[in-house]
Amino acid sequence: MSEKSGFLPVNNRFIYGTAFLPEQPAQAALLIIDPLAEEKRAAYRMFVRLARTLLDKQIATFKFDLSGTGDSSGKHEDAIWEQWLEDVKMAAESLLEASGTQNLVILGARAGALLAAQASLELKAKRLILAEPIVSGEDFLRDLERRQAIKDMAAGVAAQTEDAQTRWSKGETVDFAGYTFNAKLAESIKAIKLGELVEQLKSAGCVVKGIRVSASKKLPPAWAPFADDTVVVADKPFWGQLDYYESDFVNNAIIEAL
Repeated sequence: MSEKSGFLPVNNRFIYGTAFLPEQPAQAALLIIDPLAEEKRAAYRMFVRLARTLLDKQIATFKFDLSGTGDSSGKHEDAIWEQWLEDVKMAAESLLEASGTQNLVILGARAGALLAAQASLELKAKRLILAEPIVSGEDFLRDLERRQAIKDMAAGVAAQTEDAQTRWSKGETVDFAGYTFNAKLAESIKAIKLGELVEQLKSAGCVVKGIRVSASKKLPPAWAPFADDTVVVADKPFWGQLDYYESDFVNNAIIEAL
């Protein structure tokens, strides 16, 4: 078993990631797409533990930073959706080559599920796992803005006179807890609807599994396209903690979905 970290070239930039490779030929290759923006940090250790656990099950894993995030090159304020899709494709190609299998599974957590679903279509992934996904780009952007407003209020910072959409329409960038979104990235994200992508994936033969983290067994209506293949896990929101959070319940559900 091995863990190999390094940089992958993607056009004129580099993405940083870690490959977790079993000693024996891999039965499957799991590409992890983390939550976006500030939610990524809380889930970091949980997904590293998942990758290490999967080594004993002969499943190779790759965990990486998108362009402009983490240790990858570039700045978040310059990131665009098309580059992130290229990052995912390069990460997938590298993982499949290193693992020796073509059985690609993609895990998308929270808003990372939006990127995972779109990439799964283009990569013809065998299976897509959605961990507490945000079901539309509009919901994600709205949630970012709401959180920032709460933080500003708590810190005594004067409220913005214009909302994020207005500022993007003027070509401005908008900062959410240190993650700056440009107008082009916001426009691309806003157009994405997870339900539509899931329907296309299922028609193409991709198996889609959902994981809901909630005390309630009732699923939101927007989860209807994959509700029959969703399990509910009663645990804390792994994406919303102030510090790192590790949930064996969530990881076990992901392993079962594989």
